[in-house]
Parts: sequence; C-alpha cells; structure tokens
Amino acid sequence: AVALAALAVDRKAAYPVFDAAAEKPFEGVPATVLATAIGYHQFEGMALVNAA
Repeated sequence: AVALAALAVDRKAAYPVFDAAAEKPFEGVPATVLATAIGYHQFEGMALVNAA
C-alpha cells in the first residue's frame, strides 16, 4: 500500500477506479496519499505519503 501511494505521488497520477459504475475517478494531482493496512491476526497501520 505504501509503495502504491508513493508511486501515485511521484507520477502525479491517481490510480483508476475499480468500479466505474459506482466510483468517480479522481481528477486532480495527488500531492498527499493515505495508505492503510489491515492485519489478519494483529497489527494495523497507516502512512501519510506527501510529495517532497
């Protein structure tokens, strides 16, 4: 998740939507992306990735 967030910020392009019928694509340039991770047994995390 953190690597995908870093790629989106670095390339200045958001990832496409998964379901075009239910989601609206992001039209701007991502300067900050929040990456989340949910653990199965334990541990959850978040990382806020900002453009340098």
